[in-house]
Amino acid sequence: MYQPPVNTLSVTTAYGMGWEVQHFQDVQVLAHDGAVPGYTTVMFLVPEKNMAIAMVMNTYSPMLGFRVARVPGNILRMLLGQVTIQLNEILLRQIIYVLAMLIPLVHFTAVVRTLRRVRSWRRGAPLSPQTQIVRYVALPLIWNAAIAYVLLVTLPNTFEANIPTMILFLPDVGWVAVVSGFFAILWGLLRTSLFMRSQSDSTL
Repeated sequence: MYQPPVNTLSVTTAYGMGWEVQHFQDVQVLAHDGAVPGYTTVMFLVPEKNMAIAMVMNTYSPMLGFRVARVPGNILRMLLGQVTIQLNEILLRQIIYVLAMLIPLVHFTAVVRTLRRVRSWRRGAPLSPQTQIVRYVALPLIWNAAIAYVLLVTLPNTFEANIPTMILFLPDVGWVAVVSGFFAILWGLLRTSLFMRSQSDSTL
């Protein structure tokens, strides 16, 4: 079970029968980890030190949990008298997380701006009908459709998951994606309806 018949991408890690064969400097370590929603587990066996470590942490997030996942390795390094390593999050995932969390703010701003423009729409803007359709109908519809597609399709595909899995493992990002994605679709249609109604009112 401890033989490393399969090499991995890492130079210092191979895979046996259920155990990753790692090297913490010159010390061979057998490891296996796992995760379910809300929990992260890791187990280390160090045969030459007659040592075994099992850790269970009540947190898990593939989006912002990189440091959490690496904590057990640093604890093992301390027990082996080795220097710990600096743990940083993946920048791209941090950016994705921040952008996803800002989507509701973008929607709120769009709703407020639209409600303020309704009166000017009713008075009639000094634009040609074709320009108004492009500016106030087509572009907002395309923008909201793009937001919905990114949140409901692109984001889950980035993490090789579907929406239910995202909600299960990433409830904050998952729910924001679902609510904001469907809101983008509804708001795009509602905004178009408001504009068309304001135009019909202005002609009366």
